[in-house]
Amino acid sequence: MQPIQYQTDLTPYNTFDLKAQAQAFVALKHADELRDIVRLPEFNRDTVLWLGGGSNILLMEDYAGLVVHMENKGIREIERSDGLVYIEAQAGEIWHDFVLHTVGLGLSGLENLSLIPGTVGASPVQNIGAYGVEAKDVIHSVRCFDLDTETFVELSNADCDFAYRESLFKQEGKGRYVIVSVVFALKEHFVPNLGYGDLAAAVAELSQGREATAKDVSDAVCAIRNSKLPNPNVLGNVGSFFKNPVVSAEKAADLLQQY
Repeated sequence: MQPIQYQTDLTPYNTFDLKAQAQAFVALKHADELRDIVRLPEFNRDTVLWLGGGSNILLMEDYAGLVVHMENKGIREIERSDGLVYIEAQAGEIWHDFVLHTVGLGLSGLENLSLIPGTVGASPVQNIGAYGVEAKDVIHSVRCFDLDTETFVELSNADCDFAYRESLFKQEGKGRYVIVSVVFALKEHFVPNLGYGDLAAAVAELSQGREATAKDVSDAVCAIRNSKLPNPNVLGNVGSFFKNPVVSAEKAADLLQQY
């Protein structure tokens, strides 16, 4: 386990570059270190902050507790079956880098989710989504450290109770499961998903008449995002976040009639 640090500057660990200090800080380099971390005198399950890319937090003051920064890295292919490739990524992998890695391997499924800030480990929590794709569409399983039993568990896609920007990890599993890696089921053969907004037009402009690729979709998504949002390395931000309202079928029908 990495040595614990005290009064650690958290400015580099949040995308708003807000200045704050952690009372205690430890970097997690490997999932197995969790067994040692939970036995630290500074560890308090109710106050510990599990920190990934720092793109979903506002540090308004110093953090009076332990911060565990998820820095475990690694990407590996598990198996290929029926046109799918199962890829495991550790929680500390940068999400966008992982997406580009899979696109570079000739796999598809994540290209619509390009340039979303944060880490792989955070993707199941929010069930991140963009341009017609959600994480639940490609997540096969999630490996977690169960703080109740202090053991590692494998949760299937169904176990995760995914819904629109929701999951087990935001509901009854909040504070219990520490996500350490995620397995994605990606396609060997590219099947485009271009039904959202102006994505089809942007991809057509990039492909210039040739058959589009997953990289074309990724590049188009990145271009659209960059046109709307500043680079957080230049101007601190947390990307684009919103939640569409969910209404009854009757209300939806009424709105369609009016508009």
